[in-house]
Amino acid sequence: MAESVFTATLEILEGAFRRLESQVPAPRQKPWQDGFVFRYAERTIHQAIVQKLARTISGLHAINTLLDRGLFQEQGMIQRALDELGVIRPH
Repeated sequence: MAESVFTATLEILEGAFRRLESQVPAPRQKPWQDGFVFRYAERTIHQAIVQKLARTISGLHAINTLLDRGLFQEQGMIQRALDELGVIRPH
């Protein structure tokens, strides 16, 4: 039950994130070493918020995957990283 609620919540967060992401100018390809990276040219506060949200949602997906595989110490590491972003406060 708790897993399905968490998974459903992640899907809702992902959809909300995609709507927010579509409202800021997209990142552009910039050359880097032998390839390229994506960077925001404008560097607005809104783009910074979108980046922080992306890291947060990615971290929540990572936590879900790690818990599914019984990797509890690794899950704790991801949770600490999210805590540093100011998103999750462990109990």
